[in-house]
Amino acid sequence: PDAITRIAGPDQDMLAALAKAFRQLADPRCRAVAIKTLAVSAVLFLALAAAAGWALGAVAAFGIGWLDRGVQALGVLGALVLAAMLFPAIAAAAMGLFLEEIADAVEARHYPDAPAPRGISPAASLAASLRLAAAAAALNLLALPIYLLPGANVFVFLGLNGYLLGREYFELAALRRMGADEARALRKRHGRRVFAAGVVIAGISSVPVVNWLTPMVAAAFMVHEVQAIGRRGIRTGPDGGTGRRGF
Repeated sequence: PDAITRIAGPDQDMLAALAKAFRQLADPRCRAVAIKTLAVSAVLFLALAAAAGWALGAVAAFGIGWLDRGVQALGVLGALVLAAMLFPAIAAAAMGLFLEEIADAVEARHYPDAPAPRGISPAASLAASLRLAAAAAALNLLALPIYLLPGANVFVFLGLNGYLLGREYFELAALRRMGADEARALRKRHGRRVFAAGVVIAGISSVPVVNWLTPMVAAAFMVHEVQAIGRRGIRTGPDGGTGRRGF
């Protein structure tokens, strides 16, 4: 992560925020959250894979033993691919349970002078995460035929999940500091930046092993992004500004 901060360019501050998010994993509080999130994500992943495998395997009704077994085997493989495709949304849903813990750890370490957050209830955080999971599942299933096209599948996966993950993680982080309408308006005003951050998160989520850490990194990353916007003095009111500066 230290190497990331040395990359020059207009998005260096975003890359520096990403490096900080990775370093935050060493925080004991984040390690505890990581264990809990990994456990929940693993259960959800296996449940989804089992459900998809059952559904795909159920179509094997040819009455020919070897053919049915072949179709069932392909069903299991397809279920694993489908579950892997939906993993970013699964992990984000799990993270909804522990977002406050990660955000508090990030702000205590990097923004001790920030005003106390209004916070977001676990129920509200989980509800938002479940909405993301449902939207991601539906849209990724619709995009499934495109995922079969080499080359195009990468761009579609990053674009689709980048938008969904960027939107959800950013608004969840912003909701700790403002109302829902303000958070949504802030995200729309900085849509390109939020989308770029979401693409980064989607890219990380596609890397085996590393993807299990994506929820913690993404949550910390977006806390940095919200704070960066606030500390640049960008207005945050839903109508273009309330005159308040910083978070």
